[in-house]
Amino acid sequence: MKFFMTLLISIINEYNKSTYITQCSVEIKRSIKIMKKFLKIFKWMVIIMTASIVLIITVNHFNPAPLLKVTGSFLGAEYSYDERVEQTEEVLSNNTKIYRNVAYASNYPNNYLDIFVPEGDTTTSRPVLFNIHGGGYAWGDKVDNEEFVQHFVDEGYIVVSMNYALSPDYLYPVPIIQATEALGYVAENAKKYGIDNNNFVISGESAGGQLAGQLTIIQTNNEYAEKYGFKVTKDITIKGVILNCALIDIKRVDNTGFAFTNWLFKGMIRAYFDSNEFGSLSQVTEANVIENVNVDFPSTYLTEGTFATFTDQALDFEEKLSSLGIDVTLYITPEESNLAHSYNGDFSTEEARYNIAQELDFMKKVTQ
Repeated sequence: MKFFMTLLISIINEYNKSTYITQCSVEIKRSIKIMKKFLKIFKWMVIIMTASIVLIITVNHFNPAPLLKVTGSFLGAEYSYDERVEQTEEVLSNNTKIYRNVAYASNYPNNYLDIFVPEGDTTTSRPVLFNIHGGGYAWGDKVDNEEFVQHFVDEGYIVVSMNYALSPDYLYPVPIIQATEALGYVAENAKKYGIDNNNFVISGESAGGQLAGQLTIIQTNNEYAEKYGFKVTKDITIKGVILNCALIDIKRVDNTGFAFTNWLFKGMIRAYFDSNEFGSLSQVTEANVIENVNVDFPSTYLTEGTFATFTDQALDFEEKLSSLGIDVTLYITPEESNLAHSYNGDFSTEEARYNIAQELDFMKKVTQ
């Protein structure tokens, strides 16, 4: 009896083993089948992604405009082309009064200003900071710099921030033409807002820095303005210029020390001048701040980071201004900080806080 029981148990165990092996075999076959399906899908994904990248690179090679628009939308870039924008007035908790979307006369769209008046007091004549936002001429809005400009308002200065038409819909020289138009509006309406026409400081960041520099050249270099047909605003005095991570020499836009920003910034300039070979264009020479500055350029404050930005341009501009006998201050962030383009807008960093303090000191010095 014991023998038969042992034999039965052995048979049962062998059956279980056989069943287990069979089940394992089925599972393995199923896994292999799934893996084959996955590899097939993955292969097609790689093919589609590769084809998409090749297509993007090819299209961008001939025309960067579509990619700029798509990238700008992805990054939340704003385009204020709505002609129904209405002027409004807003009072902040610190009593700053903001006149929003004040239209200046222009044949081009996006022609709006935001004007910040400390305490809402328009009876006191105050120095004014005229600010131009960046964004590679393709992105950005005047509201992007509000944290920056509020530092100046808190110190009692009026601030004007301007919008302008963006590429690739509007090309050079539209934005700089609009900058002259906006400056003219501010000068003509100075009393309305309590602005001292003898105390202008022009500021700009990145591409806005190039526009700020070129606008100042138009105002201070009559030969340049006449040669290129730019309108000069009369009866104002520009006491200083503040350039934050500014594009000063457009020909070197793709010399930032970082491949991605080289590619991105170059695409923006190609779109702005509607040319893949923009380096040889006379318009690029016309817009070069370093080459066109003269001895009448006002005191200047420059700042730059050390990564993926225009550090070499800032150094060259400092050298050029110094050679002309112009008062110039340059703050480059410490190398170990490794701060990138437009670092100045991130006030969580010690370097940005230090920089804004220096800019406020500069503003006080040149407008007193």
